[in-house]
Amino acid sequence: MAIKRNKRIQAEVFTSAMSDIMFFLLLFFLIVSTLANTTNLALPKTGNQGSSDKKFNSLTFESENECEFRPVNGKAIKIKLSGLSNQASDSLNIRSDQAKIEDVLKKNLPQNPKNEDEKTVMVNISRYAKVQTLVNALYAGDVLGVNWLLHTRER
Repeated sequence: MAIKRNKRIQAEVFTSAMSDIMFFLLLFFLIVSTLANTTNLALPKTGNQGSSDKKFNSLTFESENECEFRPVNGKAIKIKLSGLSNQASDSLNIRSDQAKIEDVLKKNLPQNPKNEDEKTVMVNISRYAKVQTLVNALYAGDVLGVNWLLHTRER
């Protein structure tokens, strides 16, 4: 019995890499389309462009353990904070810090301001202070209806 061999050559297309190529193309077009649809935000600029001669109350955070409130016409008041760590028991410290800051703001800001500038507090925060201390102050001031200005520095 003679076995006939098929001498005809069949053409094949290897499609094993097709899924990888499609995945990379999909990623490429997703990234390009999100970059093309970004909106330009008008961020505040530092320098003399937006400065004014007005004097504001200021709250300065130089470290995680202490902040300083300086009223427009008054002496600076140091506020000792708890110095937060990363433990779960810090919720009590956070509330006590908020209460301390709120108490100082309540005593030193006018209850019935003549204009909005009297209830405005400029915040300065150093790179060594924790963000949670800033959040505590913003929350405490929000309860009292304080207008916040965030002070920026040019690098």
